Amino acid sequence: MPQKDAPDLTVGELLWMRNCARCHGADGQGGREVAISFASLEWQGGIEDATIARTIAGGKPPTMPAFADLLTPQQIRELVKQVRKFGRR
Repeated sequence: MPQKDAPDLTVGELLWMRNCARCHGADGQGGREVAISFASLEWQGGIEDATIARTIAGGKPPTMPAFADLLTPQQIRELVKQVRKFGRR
């Protein structure tokens, strides 16, 4: 039986699935531990990219770990783009 090809994912999607989806949900609409929906137009309109990047880099203790030591600045920018995509669905 032939193996199905994996869908082409962006760098941001891959980073999201690896680092964020567990808590924030694969679709960015929150999960058991996080009530924030990144698909919310109200949320999207009330936050700047720089704030999202700072939160990814520095975390939100005690619940969200900091990723500054795990991800490059470019990877964090890709995650910011991914968060923004959730608001366009």
